[in-house]
Amino acid sequence: MDDALVLVWDIDHTLSGQYFDPKVFKKNPAVNLYHYVFINPRALDIIRKALAAKSTGRVSAIGLFTNNSNDDFIKLIKSAIENTIHVSPIFDFTITADRPNQTVGPNGQLVKTLAQIQEALPTLENLENRVYFFDDMPDHVIRDEIPATHYIQITPPYDPQSHDTTNWEPIETALDTLPAASKGGRRQRCRPAKKSRRRHKKRTRYSRSIRDGSN
Repeated sequence: MDDALVLVWDIDHTLSGQYFDPKVFKKNPAVNLYHYVFINPRALDIIRKALAAKSTGRVSAIGLFTNNSNDDFIKLIKSAIENTIHVSPIFDFTITADRPNQTVGPNGQLVKTLAQIQEALPTLENLENRVYFFDDMPDHVIRDEIPATHYIQITPPYDPQSHDTTNWEPIETALDTLPAASKGGRRQRCRPAKKSRRRHKKRTRYSRSIRDGSN
């Protein structure tokens, strides 16, 4: 479907509240790396809903788009989320700082654009109307390439000690809305039943008039 949603998540301070290099702990096998991982609970709720919405055709893909280049950390975060939700795999694509065609913006950070998501999903069309983008930064280029309500800024940047004030309503409403095909299909199933009942009533009156001679 060309209107199914695509959810794209940043990692640092959006999904994860603390960055660290997993290699630092490799010399000590007794350390459980998951004890150092903090995942945004509200983001987890949205991902759960998105996974359920995939079965209705409302969601097409869920992906990661990060300026982090540490593959070990990225894999750890993905694994932590999958272990928490008990679904694997969750993410259909991952775009990292090592992506092709990267450019640096005026703030010194790598630019995030809709074109880079299109490269990761070459068979999908109409992404400018389908992508919901989640990031703690307010000024990525993609913000001007998608509808204003599709850019969900994590506010404040996620930290387990901070109170979340993010406006999640746009994506929650979108996930709760069935795609047009599902709505149409439901209406089509109702019409034959009504016709069948009318025919049944006519047959009943006709049969009664034969039995008792009434007209």
